[in-house]
Amino acid sequence: RVNRSVSGQGGIPSYQKLGSNTDYHYYVSRYDGEIRYLDNEINRLLDTLKKQGFYDNALIIFTADHGEGMGEHNYYFSHNESLYNGQIHVPLMIRYGKQFKGRRNDFVQHIDLVPTILNILKITPNPRLRGRDLMNHAMTTSSILSEMPTAQKGFKFSLVQDKHKLIYNQQSKIHELFNLSSDPGEQADLSRDGGHQARSQTMAIEMRRILDEDRLKVRPNTQPSELTEEEKSKLRSLGYSQ
Repeated sequence: RVNRSVSGQGGIPSYQKLGSNTDYHYYVSRYDGEIRYLDNEINRLLDTLKKQGFYDNALIIFTADHGEGMGEHNYYFSHNESLYNGQIHVPLMIRYGKQFKGRRNDFVQHIDLVPTILNILKITPNPRLRGRDLMNHAMTTSSILSEMPTAQKGFKFSLVQDKHKLIYNQQSKIHELFNLSSDPGEQADLSRDGGHQARSQTMAIEMRRILDEDRLKVRPNTQPSELTEEEKSKLRSLGYSQ
């Protein structure tokens, strides 16, 4: 099925459609091909760093800005309207000599990168930054907030806390609650389960607290500059605007 809008909800968005092909597996295979191509290019970069003698002293960070809907929750080949893990749970790998070892089992976020890099460079981070230094190997219990605008000009928010995730749609006023440990695919909504009402309410309060904290300008807020026609055209071609 093809979705005529830029949304991936319910079918392949029109801007992603290639000719008349609507075969789901065809698009997945092309996506897999892109991943393999990128893997090869990263391997070339790492080999060059080793040959030049920079590898052991290089700070190497591999991450992504978002994932992609591959049919989960009836959402296909897009990433601009969902806060499920398929879109916001991205890889993060860091190598800096022998300073980083092993794998963390707690949740971290992109805002942790700036204080981590600054501390490696012996630069004191601005205390207003909400991120944490990942060189600190202690396990954390931080709350992780995500937000995004919706096509209805409202916002969606999600909060990850203690292996649980709350999603709130500002437009529909609907909450969803998932246990990420037992349900990483976010299939079983616990928000209407009486045994989880207290957790839902506590997480909703924490979500509100973090959002209010931002309104108090704990983090600097910059106004976006006006886009050129060329920039607007590129965004439309990628499905970010109409």
